[in-house]
Amino acid sequence: MRVLVDWDIPPVEQTVIDAWPAGIEVIEGGSKLTVEEKLKLAPSIDVQTGLMRVINRPFIDAATRLKLVHMTGHGVDLLMRNGIPDLMQQRGIRIATAHAGDIPIAEYAIMAMVMLSRQVLRSHAALTSRGKWESQRGPELFGSTLCIVGFGSIGKATAVRARAFGMQVGMVTLHPERHEDHDLAFAHTYADIDKALAVSDYVLVTAPLTSITNGLMDAGRFAAMKPGSYLVCITRGPLIVERALYEALQSGHLAGAAMDGWWREEEDGTGRDGYPADLPLHQFNMLMTPHNSGTTFGTRQRAIRLIGDNIGRLMRGEPLINEVAPHDLKKMAV
Repeated sequence: MRVLVDWDIPPVEQTVIDAWPAGIEVIEGGSKLTVEEKLKLAPSIDVQTGLMRVINRPFIDAATRLKLVHMTGHGVDLLMRNGIPDLMQQRGIRIATAHAGDIPIAEYAIMAMVMLSRQVLRSHAALTSRGKWESQRGPELFGSTLCIVGFGSIGKATAVRARAFGMQVGMVTLHPERHEDHDLAFAHTYADIDKALAVSDYVLVTAPLTSITNGLMDAGRFAAMKPGSYLVCITRGPLIVERALYEALQSGHLAGAAMDGWWREEEDGTGRDGYPADLPLHQFNMLMTPHNSGTTFGTRQRAIRLIGDNIGRLMRGEPLINEVAPHDLKKMAV
């Protein structure tokens, strides 16, 4: 089983990869191979694994014996284009995600809610740049209501931690009936999202970017949010309409926001440089981070172990963990 590990492998990760099942030949990609060299190798590759942006149509076309594409992260939205879902379905190429970042991303969500409520960034800036001891009273998480939009592994992990802080938790998802055992304050479909927004002190957006969620949080949705509430978005930027977010913060209707995913993140990674928005969001009570909410040592270790586990399952003909069916990918296409 020839596996293209499409990143530069540091020593700390090599030890985890060395523990993968016997019978796997690892080929290191990343900066070690040019695009041309990868295409030349493609016909001999059984599994490709890496970030979403390294998975592309030319490689899949050339990889005639490809059996599995395995993401190191959670998302699959960059595969919803260039006819990739149809091609994978036609050739029986399987797709799986690592889903290893739910723990740190849930921790990030809690951190963001606390920081926004206490206006930590403003207090820090005032103290360090001007020597001013400024503070304002803000709400506590205890006794407040959190709406989680998208109730996958990240949403569930956040719900556990939010309840530990004394929060009530509700959610919005495609199929709320599948989550009746999660002791939720409310459960709505996207058609009724405004009902959830109206009663929530904090809104956490974790849903993937799909045809349903693209532009989900527009001016109407921000207007539906409870006055003085907070938004935390750990998913793709295009779920949020930038101008609508800016105006909600500017008017004070939204008390604060945190974003970790942005509108300027190109497929090849070149967009990940410079200010990530067209509008000056930082002037408000706004936490801005460079898509690193899940970037921890633990995330990476879990991801690589899971990829090895799934390759072993593929070799043995067993069900894969976190598999995404190509027909589901087609339904999600933006």
